[in-house]
Amino acid sequence: MKIKTRLKARIKEIQKIKGKQTKRAERATEKTLKHFGAIIRQDARKLIGAPAKGVKFSKQIVDGKQVTVMKPGPPPRPAGKPPRARNSQEGANLRTIVYDVDKEKRSVRIGVMKLSGMRTYGGKTQPEIHEFGATVTVKVVRVRSTLTKENLKKKKGQMTQVSSSMILLESSRGGPMPMKMPKRPFMRPAFERHKKNATKIWKEYYKASRGR
Repeated sequence: MKIKTRLKARIKEIQKIKGKQTKRAERATEKTLKHFGAIIRQDARKLIGAPAKGVKFSKQIVDGKQVTVMKPGPPPRPAGKPPRARNSQEGANLRTIVYDVDKEKRSVRIGVMKLSGMRTYGGKTQPEIHEFGATVTVKVVRVRSTLTKENLKKKKGQMTQVSSSMILLESSRGGPMPMKMPKRPFMRPAFERHKKNATKIWKEYYKASRGR
């Protein structure tokens, strides 16, 4: 009778220890997922960099007349490099990266927040196109370009137009044109950089939660 009672007590003790270890493991897992969400978001934002300066317009004298001259923003980065954030408004550009931890699935989702007004091309959002590349169809119109400093020259104290060109503008009134968009990943490089440390970070959180 004493042996049976002691055995039951031992089993309860073991179950209690396992329960504590399970809770420690769950806490460590949740903290590790949050850690990864935060650090990958931070790295992806760094890869994109600060929002690029947009197009600027100014008034200048061209051929004796005052005209609007455009100063274009920086060109896209080369294929394979992270994209630029074109909108300086925080919360409405590629830098608006969020993460969400799912405790039940023990996973974390990290990516650019899909805004209500975010445009899609063939069912793909701009962040997806940057990350994986795609051939998309865009409606465009051809218009004569606004004067830029590149096609002006200074002559007798005035700016004189020396060239003119046509540019493409996206417009719902235009005709469809297929455009091949190269890969400019920013989420996957950030993830690949940190995934090798996952086990180490989990162990550190598990060790730190001892006795709680």
